[in-house]
Amino acid sequence: MIESEFDRLLRALYDAALSPEGWVLPLQAIAQALDASNFHLMVWDPLRPEPTYSLTRGMDETVEAQYRAHYGAIDPRRLLIADMGEGDWLACDRRFDQRTVDHSEFWQDYLIPGGCRYLLGTRLVRHDGNDVFFGLHRRPGQPAFSDADIALVRRITGHFQSAARLWLRTERLRQQALLGARALDAVEHGVLALDRQARPVFANRYAESLLRDGRLLRLRLGVLDAENIDDAKALAAALQQARLSGQSRSLRLGVRDADAAERGYSVTVVSLVGRGEGNVVDRLFAAEWLLLVTPGHRRRVLGASQLMQLFRLTPAEARLARALAAGESLESYSRLAGVRLPTVRAQLNAVFGKTGTNRQSDLLRRIVVLPAMRDPR
Repeated sequence: MIESEFDRLLRALYDAALSPEGWVLPLQAIAQALDASNFHLMVWDPLRPEPTYSLTRGMDETVEAQYRAHYGAIDPRRLLIADMGEGDWLACDRRFDQRTVDHSEFWQDYLIPGGCRYLLGTRLVRHDGNDVFFGLHRRPGQPAFSDADIALVRRITGHFQSAARLWLRTERLRQQALLGARALDAVEHGVLALDRQARPVFANRYAESLLRDGRLLRLRLGVLDAENIDDAKALAAALQQARLSGQSRSLRLGVRDADAAERGYSVTVVSLVGRGEGNVVDRLFAAEWLLLVTPGHRRRVLGASQLMQLFRLTPAEARLARALAAGESLESYSRLAGVRLPTVRAQLNAVFGKTGTNRQSDLLRRIVVLPAMRDPR
């Protein structure tokens, strides 16, 4: 393999780690360079009877299905490779002689009838208890893999291992992102993540429909804007206030008069800046704000845990805020909760400070427009 081809192969391996559908091209290039009839990439949990991931080319689908269903579990080559060090290559003819092959169910009933004879394989890495195996086959009648063949695969082993580790580390993120996107598409409010310039970097299905409709929110040169000029000013102010204070801000859009309140939308702007490594949206999308957009007729009061998350309230402060939003007075809450009225007033002052309000009426308006979400627990 000439150096330019080798360099392209390495680039393709690392590209495939971030986009697994790209594994086929570099693995086919490796198989072609070694005159192999097929390749097989597997991820195997030792506690399970079959691989959790399997990618082959050049092998009949029936042969692959038989391997997954039965023969993989009794493959003496895989069991031997599993005991070898990561990145050590096994040329099967050097560990299994012809007499073993002649008396083996695996070779005689499965492998050779399936068009495979010689293996050059390795356990690339072990990650979170899973083994990543890679194997190349030659057909009956072809020669066994040579020392030169082994030297070639050893040359790429370190890069192959790095790409495999990167693949496994990012695979969980890809699955979580997929599940999260599906969940967000199922909710009955819009979810938008905006970058520093207020450009959407994520929108669930509901939010996309609002942007396409354009009568409430729209994109102007790629930047989120509101259709109505007063709404646009209110939205810009809420984004700026959330950025400066680090606290969420709520507003109403699409309301032209008091009678149209139920036809308007509640918008909550959450600042994502400085929320730490635990914020998935911030890490993946470099987002600065998260917007939750809910039709007015679907308003519900948030649960205490959600109020705690949004405003960093204590449990006692969140219970008080929710009770007030539900229509209770300070006196009735004090009596029902068994808390002295001076203590309740002190908690209310703390709630004012954390929510950016200074009157009970402002607090109630702030809370009741927030889109409630079901607690995942």
